[in-house]
Amino acid sequence: MKTEGAGKDIKMDNGNVPGGFTRIENGREVDYTPITMWGYFGYELLFSVPFLGLVFLVYFAASAKNQNVKNFARSYFCVLIVFAVILIFLGAAFGTASGVDYLFNR
Repeated sequence: MKTEGAGKDIKMDNGNVPGGFTRIENGREVDYTPITMWGYFGYELLFSVPFLGLVFLVYFAASAKNQNVKNFARSYFCVLIVFAVILIFLGAAFGTASGVDYLFNR
């Protein structure tokens, strides 16, 4: 079934996936098939693998075909950046304090 609304074509059949659809935006087809619960779990496991997970995270955030996967990877990447900034701040604050204490109490 094809419908047109607000200048965007929506194709509502995407195999046997319930609720899945694609939309043509800016001349390219974008997949909006929902991610299942096990899909989210699998992506979490994949992204948590050291080094290799970061490679896949950047790949999915930049060029995933499914828009929901791309958005999930981007949000996971943003959370990693926030945690890195917090760790750097805490490391600088407490690392400096312990370094000063070490210097003056020798």
